Amino acid sequence: ILRKYWGRFSIWYKYQPIENIRLYFGEKVAIYFAWLGFYTAWLLPAATMGFLVFIYSILTMNQNPIAHQVCNEGKHMVMCPRCPVKAGCKYWNLSNACGKTKLAYIVDNPSTVFYSVFICFWAVFFLEFWKRKEVTLAHQWDTLGFEEEELKRFFLFALLIHLLELHRTQTEYEDQLTFKVFCFQFANFYGSIFYIAFFKGRFDGYPGHYNKVFGVRLASCGTAGCLPELSQQLAIIMIGKQMIGNAKEFLIPIVKNYLRKRKVTSAKANSNDSLVPRWEEDYTLEPDEPLFGEYLEMIIQYGFTTIFVVAFPLAPFFALLNNWLEIRLDASKYVTQSRRPVAYKAEDIGVWFTILNVVTRIAVLCNAFIIAFTSEFMPKLLYQYTVDPSLEGYLNYTLSWAPEGTTERPCR
Repeated sequence: ILRKYWGRFSIWYKYQPIENIRLYFGEKVAIYFAWLGFYTAWLLPAATMGFLVFIYSILTMNQNPIAHQVCNEGKHMVMCPRCPVKAGCKYWNLSNACGKTKLAYIVDNPSTVFYSVFICFWAVFFLEFWKRKEVTLAHQWDTLGFEEEELKRFFLFALLIHLLELHRTQTEYEDQLTFKVFCFQFANFYGSIFYIAFFKGRFDGYPGHYNKVFGVRLASCGTAGCLPELSQQLAIIMIGKQMIGNAKEFLIPIVKNYLRKRKVTSAKANSNDSLVPRWEEDYTLEPDEPLFGEYLEMIIQYGFTTIFVVAFPLAPFFALLNNWLEIRLDASKYVTQSRRPVAYKAEDIGVWFTILNVVTRIAVLCNAFIIAFTSEFMPKLLYQYTVDPSLEGYLNYTLSWAPEGTTERPCR
């Protein structure tokens, strides 16, 4: 039944048979797939809105007054070299950044700012509605209060051997381990993105007073600012990670199972007993893996779609495409490529909800900081209200002259 109505790519558009999944794999596996399906369904409005914002940005790209100023007035604006002249860097005209400035508008315009606010509200409502769905499932499956009962059974044991890492229950142990590993993974995946968004180009200095670390000048942003670079980094990490992850998840079990079956076939040929029980044949499949890796992959993706969405409006769209594939990949793996896992009860998704809540709060703060400090939205808004609503002269307003005597010729 699960193979027919769940583990096939041709039924990607249908709801998952969560009750059948629970009866066969247990509540712990079922609650994961229930959450994954719920999250994927909620990605649909976010992806639709992000796609519309992207299309709007493409259509209005040529109406950007800043790009016109860079392309026209920039021909007469001499910019300072990006490194010492002795090292081979030359003076250049700002008009050289014409194309990059036009492309930067795609991720830095009023619609992307609106979209980041929309995603912040979307994330908060997503968590609140999932809490209701989670309790509903726990009530239907009669697992409400399961963790409290588990705590009572292990309380006496905990009193006897309660040390640094000997937790009172298996659930508590898994929650603590999950949180610690996630912290490392968070730094691993988001470190470079946080650097580009909030630190790169902030402390590099100016001609004659460039800041250096161990004799090396600090990196600065590109000609169009840091936001396009942030968008590029997000696209490479997110899309590349998903493609490689899905390929590994799909191909590795197939190859391993093929090699195992070859061994079993050769063993049968050398054995007098050609009738091997089905359960023994199934034992040759890949051992079932814990759900930690599946949750981690999705939570990291959730961070990409919420924390830096202002720089990459298409993130929810690519996340939606990936998850439609991910559900069927995981389903096929569970019913055909791996051993049936031991069924465990579960009341909720555990510490992962706490992590989701923390990521959502970080997303609200990061989107606000990106709009305020990394995007050009706030400086342009200030200029429109205080100087000129048409943004005439804004380009000259944002450029400064290099201090006298620090360069061979005057430059900006």
